[in-house]
Amino acid sequence: MDKIVLLDKILKEVNDLRKLKKGYLTNFYLDEFKTTVWIKKDVLFCEKMGETVFFIKKNASFWNVFYSSTTLEELQKSLFEFKLKYQNQTVMFDLVGNKEQCNLVSNVFYQTGFSDYCCLVRMSRIKSMVDDYNDLEQVTYATEEQAKRIHKILNDYFDPKTEQIPYVEEIIEYAKLHHILVYMENNEILGFVIFENNKSTLYL
Repeated sequence: MDKIVLLDKILKEVNDLRKLKKGYLTNFYLDEFKTTVWIKKDVLFCEKMGETVFFIKKNASFWNVFYSSTTLEELQKSLFEFKLKYQNQTVMFDLVGNKEQCNLVSNVFYQTGFSDYCCLVRMSRIKSMVDDYNDLEQVTYATEEQAKRIHKILNDYFDPKTEQIPYVEEIIEYAKLHHILVYMENNEILGFVIFENNKSTLYL
């Protein structure tokens, strides 16, 4: 297992797989800022097995593992090897895609001895205009200090194995970009929403 110290290492590994021109499937979608935070904290590693590269984010009690592979068959072979080598570790994989895509990949994981932890369903709402919250006094963009409080709330009340709770640096960056709305009463945060803005789409 190699520690990742530069983003270029990730790009090289992914490009090497794509150059094989056998196909490409992944659950890893590079976010440069977030990945840079992981690199600075010395928690990001990679392991190449056959035609699969695993990107591993080490947490205190478990690992988040991301994969990039050429085919389902190659992924399955690599998973067997990965599971055997790190059988004493608790590892979490996210399977991302539509129902059909997830079913195909999940069958590979089932056959390799993995089991479901939880299922998250992505919902969508099509709207031509974004609501204006400026007339609601209790709803404002989060400050840096509020971002720190939100990070504590996430750690206190959410399951890190399910939610992939961001580091405080990531939450603060969201606040700086005005990507956190908070609902306040009596100087307490009663609710919040964190979102990413991708062209015309908001991901909550």
